[in-house]
Parts: sequence; structure tokens; C-alpha cells
Amino acid sequence: MRSYSPPILACWILESIFPVSFREALVGDLIDEYWLRARSTSPRAAWIWFWGETCRAIPSLIWSLLRCRGWFTRLVAALAVYITMVILMFSADIVIARYLSPGQKAQLILPPIIFLLTTAAGGCVLARIRRQATMFLALFVMSTNIVLFAVRICSIPPPWWYQLTALIFGPATVLIAPAILERANSRSFAI
Repeated sequence: MRSYSPPILACWILESIFPVSFREALVGDLIDEYWLRARSTSPRAAWIWFWGETCRAIPSLIWSLLRCRGWFTRLVAALAVYITMVILMFSADIVIARYLSPGQKAQLILPPIIFLLTTAAGGCVLARIRRQATMFLALFVMSTNIVLFAVRICSIPPPWWYQLTALIFGPATVLIAPAILERANSRSFAI
């Protein structure tokens, strides 16, 4: 019998956003359904279905976070971490602009790396403060990217792949980095 595995990134996203109390059951049910679909249809169709379910889970989870008690504290915690992240990224941009000449390739390479590292660190810090608030932070990051690309504040317009990468990987690192860190910590304690 062939073994099919669901998309790893989608599983990490789901594990990152679902509350701990029923995370294992929900993700486990989706993986079981994925295996059934992969056997009955095709692995590709099951893969597309799994990603569709992942994308459909995010808005309903956001809605449930807003409906539940304590959403305001999560929102405030996410906003505080977001403001700190913005200050750190602007500071890094100033340092890069000051110490690198305009023609150096490092000015193209360093900002996305700093952006992803900052969003990952922000997600990890916020997960320590309030785990469910990481979804708000991911929404802040995605909204900011959409506004910045729509307003086009950059003097040199970024290529489409840069914008798409920032829209996908910015919020994803906020959600995935805490899950990776949590998994690494649980493995180190198990040893």
C-alpha cells in the first residue's frame, strides 16, 4: 500500500493556528481525510483539497477568536509586538542605508531576510505571551504588506515575486516559527 503525506507547510500552519486544546484532533482528522482522498482520487487532488481546507480554516478561526472572551487582550498584545517589529525593521533599514552604498546587492538581499527574521521572532515572542494572538499579528503583517504594495512607497518598484513572497511568507513565518520552536523544545525535553 502506498503512503501519502499531506503538505507539511499546511500542517504547520494548522498546528500553529488551532488552539492547543483541540489542535491534535482537528489536524489529525484532516490528515485522515487527506489519506482517504489520496487513495480514492489522486494525491494531487487530495493535496489541493488539504490546502483548500487550510485556507478555509483561517477565516473561521479568526472569527472564533473575535467572538471568544479575551480577544481584546490578544489584539493589544499582537499590536504591541507588531509596533516593536516595525521599529526594529525601520532601524535595520536605516542602518543598511547608512552603511551600504546604494549600488550594493546587500541592499536588495538584507531587507527581506531582516523582514522574515523579525516576523519569525515576533511570532515566537507573541506565542510566549499569548499563543492565540499570533493570528492577529499575522493579519497585521499581511495587511501592512498589502497597503505598502498598493501605495507603492518604494522609489524602485519591487518585482511581483518579491511582493508575492512578502504576502505569503511574512504572515506564514509569524505562524510557523512558534510551531517549529515549540516542536524543537518538546523534542529536546523528550531526549
